[in-house]
Amino acid sequence: MVKSGIVKGIIVSSLVITSCVTFGFTYEHNNTATKKNRNQEVVGKNQNTKNALLAVKADYIGNWEDLYSQRASLSVEDIGNNQLKADIKWSNSAVSGTNWSFTCNYQNTSNNLVCNNGKQIDTYIQCNGKKMDDAGEVDECSNSGRNVKEVEEIVKSNMSATFNITKGNLKKAIDDVGFFGDRDEVIKNSKDMTLYVKNVSDKDSQASLKKCVFHKYND
Repeated sequence: MVKSGIVKGIIVSSLVITSCVTFGFTYEHNNTATKKNRNQEVVGKNQNTKNALLAVKADYIGNWEDLYSQRASLSVEDIGNNQLKADIKWSNSAVSGTNWSFTCNYQNTSNNLVCNNGKQIDTYIQCNGKKMDDAGEVDECSNSGRNVKEVEEIVKSNMSATFNITKGNLKKAIDDVGFFGDRDEVIKNSKDMTLYVKNVSDKDSQASLKKCVFHKYND
């Protein structure tokens, strides 16, 4: 009887030990699988964010022209480190212009470009150090053998702005600005989206740039 009891005890103990080991292995296996799934989810979300960023950057990058003034252009290029460089050129006349340059970062919560380090650069032509007012003066200066020089002068700095793309509104935008060019040609050769410059920290620049409705030609 004693022997039988000992045998039963051993069997019972063996079952208990085996069951615990098996349960522990299953728990560890399931925990590892859960962590793996979570890691895959994180990687997937990061990849989706990266793909979204690339798609938005592709929308912004390129050359744009202003429907409103038809004398302003915008160039956006990738400069690395998830940053874009935006340059706006506004032709005041044949001999002078105003440029703005910004360094921008994509804001995924709003699909905007948040731009800083902005500069306003005035460009004009000098003849022997004197600023020229029109193309006739420049021609006269050049023909007389005097020194003609194009000047770029930074007049404002540390500016900020927001760039925003609106899709599916090109036709309406053309009508709203009273576009006087070849409307059908623009629609045919442009992407169906427009870009707006907002929240410019300098009020004078804001007054000029808020009127711009940039459209992007097909690549």
